[in-house]
Amino acid sequence: MTFDEFALTRRAMLGAALAAAAAPLFAAKHLTLAEVVRRNTRARGGAAALDRVRSLLMESEFHEGGMTLDGRYAANTAGLVRVDIYVSGKFAGAEGIDSKGVWTWGKNGPEPSVATGAANALTHGAEDKLFGWNRFPQRGHKLSLLAPATIDGVTIVASSADVAAPVYVRYGWANSPQCNLFNGEQLPASPFTSER
Repeated sequence: MTFDEFALTRRAMLGAALAAAAAPLFAAKHLTLAEVVRRNTRARGGAAALDRVRSLLMESEFHEGGMTLDGRYAANTAGLVRVDIYVSGKFAGAEGIDSKGVWTWGKNGPEPSVATGAANALTHGAEDKLFGWNRFPQRGHKLSLLAPATIDGVTIVASSADVAAPVYVRYGWANSPQCNLFNGEQLPASPFTSER
């Protein structure tokens, strides 16, 4: 063995030893629910900052029935909600919750709604934006961690026995996420959310 071959072999062995020693430092850490809630609360400015939130306004774009709709969603911590829908910049309708209950926009303005579950659907979109996850248990919500996802071809299948009606899935959704999803070429998946 020449000196160059010895040096190369020695470097390879040293590199392998360092990689093996460092592997536990970079291994995927399974977080507890309490740790996930703590990190989410911290990433959103802390519990005190979240407790100061009283209202929100979100603007969204929906694609439905071959049309593009624009929406303005306003909600507050008192439970009042209003969703305005626009088509090509023109007001097309609205629905909401006020002190009298759930309503939809009729020919002459707001009319009481008889839609089953409408209040739940309207308030659901704002709950995790108006209140931090740290306040969810006292608001009657149950948080749980999903079971590890499986990959079926190019589709990620995420499910949980603890969540009857999942709203959205997030992966690596944090300021400094610890990502552990890789493709066949060992390239990491980008963080994503199915929330719109």
